[in-house]
Amino acid sequence: MPALPLTANGKLDVAALPDAERPVAATGRPPATPEEEQLCALFAELLGLPEVGAEDSFFALGGHSLLATRLVSRVRATMNAELAIRDLFEAPTPTQLAERTGPGRPARPALTRRPRPDRVPLSAAQQRLWLADQLGGAPATYNFPLVFRLRGELDAAALQQAVADVVERHEVLRTVFRPLDGTVVQDIRSAAEATPEVTVTDVERDGLTAAVTAPARRPFDLTAEAPLRVEVLALAPDEHVLVVVLHHITTDEWSDRPFLTDLSTAYAARRAGREPGFAPLPVQYADYTLWLDELLGDPATRPRAARPSSGTGPGPWPGCPTSWRCRSTGRVPRSRRVRARWPRPCCRRRPTAGCGRSRRGRARACS
Repeated sequence: MPALPLTANGKLDVAALPDAERPVAATGRPPATPEEEQLCALFAELLGLPEVGAEDSFFALGGHSLLATRLVSRVRATMNAELAIRDLFEAPTPTQLAERTGPGRPARPALTRRPRPDRVPLSAAQQRLWLADQLGGAPATYNFPLVFRLRGELDAAALQQAVADVVERHEVLRTVFRPLDGTVVQDIRSAAEATPEVTVTDVERDGLTAAVTAPARRPFDLTAEAPLRVEVLALAPDEHVLVVVLHHITTDEWSDRPFLTDLSTAYAARRAGREPGFAPLPVQYADYTLWLDELLGDPATRPRAARPSSGTGPGPWPGCPTSWRCRSTGRVPRSRRVRARWPRPCCRRRPTAGCGRSRRGRARACS
């Protein structure tokens, strides 16, 4: 087009832009090695193209950063090769990328079921949310409410069974976080013990907002309470509001679809008088936590000499930063006491104003 369409305010008029032409795969050199053939197939699969040549650029064919993340993940899973996003930006063609999937790049360990130790640690994300919960503040900050309006007859007994089915299927929904010997562990409980009771409460329409807000803002006791609660608010015999509240330590937005799909499937099965018949999950969240520990290692038990060094030369410990050493001798200077002045308020009423009195006078005036 000769020029970009603009709005009256001089901004880009996105609605006036023509539809983008779908990129067509080039008919260049075909793949010459099994690695190139696999990469060309993955490129075509993610870009929605019939075929991709060995020297076609991923980004020239319409690839972007989100698709790049998916491609790297697919390469890890199908080719058992370890790649980073940077690799794809630096080597965007199958030919170039195939050189980085060779034997010199060890793959990550496969994410599979792990033998469960006596103490299952928290993942890094769970540790962060646990710490935020222990520090206090707004107690419901990390509550994750899902609210639905249901029309038609509701089978409360079938819903209770469906919730139990989903809790049984997903260990993370029946996990509490128990302090033990100075650390925190995942305590995975049975579904019978951890399944929340589905309560049904009659409410008036003018009190619906308050009735929905109450369970959404009620904090979880992560040390004793499973991070899931389910409440039904009955407005009429054929109209209900379903309130599902999870804690963020056990879910995120990506988990909405599988959770709600399983809940819907289980409810339909229980209404029909049968079990949902879920296939066992290949891995649970605790398996992911153990896999992540295996992948990254435990920094608390890693030998100090094995930690990355940021400098060389003599010093009190291996890897002492170079910036701390004397340029002439290469040694680390001894610690010294440094005197510093800190601004302090002279008056409680006006903490930024100086009153000109002596220190003792200011103390009497401000006491």
